[in-house]
Amino acid sequence: ADLGFGWSNKEFVDEAAQIGQRGNVVQRYKAAKDLQHQNVVYKLEFVIDRQLVSQVLTEQCAAFNVEAMDATLFREEGGFVVQPGPIAFKRVIISSRLIGSALFKEGFY
Repeated sequence: ADLGFGWSNKEFVDEAAQIGQRGNVVQRYKAAKDLQHQNVVYKLEFVIDRQLVSQVLTEQCAAFNVEAMDATLFREEGGFVVQPGPIAFKRVIISSRLIGSALFKEGFY
């Protein structure tokens, strides 16, 4: 699903694609050699649509919002059989703020 995740400074893509493509032969060769010795690092500014993330998570996690039920015990063929209740998650809540902070913390990208 589309979560509205992207980056706001898209001009870096064009700039990165142009490394070694502009200028005369000497300039392109120098740019290629410079990249072999030192990386060019672009600091991307990520954005996320928090409302859309919250909506998608609410919809997708609805199946996990199950009320707890007691297990049942019954006798069958001279023995006891335990039928466990469903595993219940009391309100699966994941905030878009939590996801955003996890995505954008240092070292994620």
